Amino acid sequence: MQRGLFLLERNDPKKALDYFDQHLEADSADVRALKLRARALGRLGRHEEALRSLDQALTVEPDDVAVLIDRGDALQSLGRFDESLAEFGSVMTADPKNVSAAAKRAYVLNELERYEEALASVSLALSIDTAHVDALNTRGLISERLGHYDQALADFDKILSEFPNHADALNNRGLILARTGRFEDALACFDKTLSHYPGRAQAFYNRSIMRLALGDFARGFREFESRWEVAPLKHAALPTPAPLWLGQAPLEGKTIFLYHEQGYGDTLQFVRYVPLLIQRGARVILAVPPALRTLMETLPGPVKVVTQGDPLVSHDFRCPLMSLPLAFGTSLKSLPAQIPYLSADRAQVQSWKERLGRGARPKIGLVWAGRRYPPVNHPRDMPLTTLLPLLELNADFISLQKEIPEEDRRLLESLPKLARHGELTSDFADTAALIENLDVVITVDTSVAHLAGALGKPVWIMNRYATCWRWLRDRADSPWYPSARLFRQKSLGEWTRVVAEVVEAAETALGHRQWSTSSTAALAPAPEHHAVANDSDSAPALRREIGSRRSMEKIRFVCATRMTSADFFSTSALGRSLVNFRSFPKGQPIDARLFPRNEAGLSSVYNIAIEESKTDPAILVFIHDDVLLCDFYWAEHLLQALQKFQIVGLSGNKRRVPKQPSWMYLDDKFTCDSFEHFSGVIGHGDGLPGLRQLSVYGAPLQEVKLLDGVMLATRSQLLLEFDLRFDPRFDFDFYDVDFCRQAEIRKITMGTCAISVVHQSVGRLGGPRWLENYSKYLLKYGE
Repeated sequence: MQRGLFLLERNDPKKALDYFDQHLEADSADVRALKLRARALGRLGRHEEALRSLDQALTVEPDDVAVLIDRGDALQSLGRFDESLAEFGSVMTADPKNVSAAAKRAYVLNELERYEEALASVSLALSIDTAHVDALNTRGLISERLGHYDQALADFDKILSEFPNHADALNNRGLILARTGRFEDALACFDKTLSHYPGRAQAFYNRSIMRLALGDFARGFREFESRWEVAPLKHAALPTPAPLWLGQAPLEGKTIFLYHEQGYGDTLQFVRYVPLLIQRGARVILAVPPALRTLMETLPGPVKVVTQGDPLVSHDFRCPLMSLPLAFGTSLKSLPAQIPYLSADRAQVQSWKERLGRGARPKIGLVWAGRRYPPVNHPRDMPLTTLLPLLELNADFISLQKEIPEEDRRLLESLPKLARHGELTSDFADTAALIENLDVVITVDTSVAHLAGALGKPVWIMNRYATCWRWLRDRADSPWYPSARLFRQKSLGEWTRVVAEVVEAAETALGHRQWSTSSTAALAPAPEHHAVANDSDSAPALRREIGSRRSMEKIRFVCATRMTSADFFSTSALGRSLVNFRSFPKGQPIDARLFPRNEAGLSSVYNIAIEESKTDPAILVFIHDDVLLCDFYWAEHLLQALQKFQIVGLSGNKRRVPKQPSWMYLDDKFTCDSFEHFSGVIGHGDGLPGLRQLSVYGAPLQEVKLLDGVMLATRSQLLLEFDLRFDPRFDFDFYDVDFCRQAEIRKITMGTCAISVVHQSVGRLGGPRWLENYSKYLLKYGE
């Protein structure tokens, strides 16, 4: 048994298993040997056998906590998440302070996309042991799913400070660096992982993605073959007896079996190699999902297309589609980019033409989100609200979305200008026929981008900051699709500027009635090494205009609401205001950080927005959802006030007295201060013309010591520089008073701004929670 344990620790589970089996021949009821045998089997991916070994151990020691935890691990590895969750739950019922069970339970909850519960479970684990490695690693993984990359990186760095060669932390740190666009740093991280753990398939696969993203196709595609050793592809390879073809043998007179392996977009991109195989004399059999079958039958040359349920045809070689670039020795200079290589059925094209009508306006297809897959959806997709400025253009808009995100349904129903044809398409061939009737497709990185590119249609791709490897870096075009144009985020999660650039380009294209990449390329900033020709006399002026707009400070509204995103933008006062001002002031970068269905306190979510601003700075406007913004020149007035004061609000008090419970009242008896100390104006009521009261407290643009928390605005850089945050102890009441006290201590100037708003509610003071927070506030400041 000691020999087996030694081999297991040296990462040789196969030999270790032999020794554990020998020991168990002599003593089949040795629980320790059964546990170690199960761990060796788990390392070998033989989880069903591991489970049987653990069950045998439980017949001897039914309450062995270590066995129960290992059993939960095995169930999780088998994808039996509910059973795994129950196993860890039973351990915690017996031992509520079992850190390992709490951390592992959090991991499973994260896999089930139950993120709030996952965070609660991992927080419990870390409250017991702040340095627990598995708990820190799991919290990092949860943070990655939620897009909280700084938190994830901090957790992995904390592990590595104690264990510099920790395999999971090294690999996961590289993953976060890749998510944030630091590809060279990520590559170095995966290199380090592999220097210590040469057989680590996940790190090998991740490194291949980084090489591809950096344009190193030779090594990238070679290492990309490691994908078959990692989830979810480990069990996805089609088991046929034919040898794998990677270019090593002639194909004349031979039959090669190609098959779909990952997403629809991957297949649409790599079937471009089929004509090259036919040129080599091969007979091609192509296996694809049913939704792609009819479209694939339009590939040039004789191709036998099969799908699920069809009998497997005899063949000489097999090759998964995404191995074809390796087989053909693809480089940036040699990749096949002859388009179109797919086509639409003429009868279907005509049918869609009749359904769309013969209007004179350009027809623009839109996709803002892909299939529901949370690890990809978060960075890749955008809220439909972000696209609203585009819908102002004089064009007909056609949604090509097959699936509508739940949070966008309500808003979509209120946008008759965006016709929902994508939901009516039967398969990709039908979608192709619809696209053939459009002037341009504007999409995030989904299968529709590849479909439009394969058809040779103009396609504008709105791309995330840490882009997918196939779009490379620092390019406004794509070597894969000559008809494509890329609009890239300049910082993580920042879609507003991307959409603004698309709107600018579309306005120009509408004026010229051209949608080709060459006629509009000058409207996007070309990378220094990538020259773009433009024959428009107005191009330099346009570039200067866009450059000046880009220099304008971004304004980000931060709002927590109990509503869904759709309800917020369609019914709340603030949401309707933001929709109204989506294109005015002209060129002003504006976005919103919304916390929908919020049950947490304002301080907590406001702090999240501050942390996020580290990588995406902006003027942060912390504002309630029941504020109607009715000032056409609000942005100008906000910027004017921020030139004079570092933090601004709508109303405030020029003085502060001990025990003061709000900006307006002097004591807990709600004695109103004298108006000579007040500044600012706020309307109250349901909006305009339903204004019930105009509260004129005093002249605006006055320096104050306390501000009303209904709206607080400041630059994110100031908050980070002075380490100023909202105190989470004050979930609603007193969060604003406390924030102003902290600002005063730091000698930060505060004042009011002249922005016209109507507030739909008034503060409720004096309740039990208010009194509780008042006591906390007095205790904090010794008053």
